[in-house]
Amino acid sequence: DIPPYPKNINKLTEDNLVNQIKLLRPQVDILIFTPHWGNEYSMRSLRQQTLAHMAIDSGADAVIGHHPH
Repeated sequence: DIPPYPKNINKLTEDNLVNQIKLLRPQVDILIFTPHWGNEYSMRSLRQQTLAHMAIDSGADAVIGHHPH
């Protein structure tokens, strides 16, 4: 979720996130959303918080975000 996005990498959108989780949820026992996101040396953003809550609300069991570089 770090712009600019290379053409061959999907952008993290709310629709992509929800659709992927709903697609995978029935196939797994535990679903962990682990995005590579954020700005270096910055605290989490409102967008990250929103997406993390959406992931949990859509069926993810955990969200583990990691550094952007």
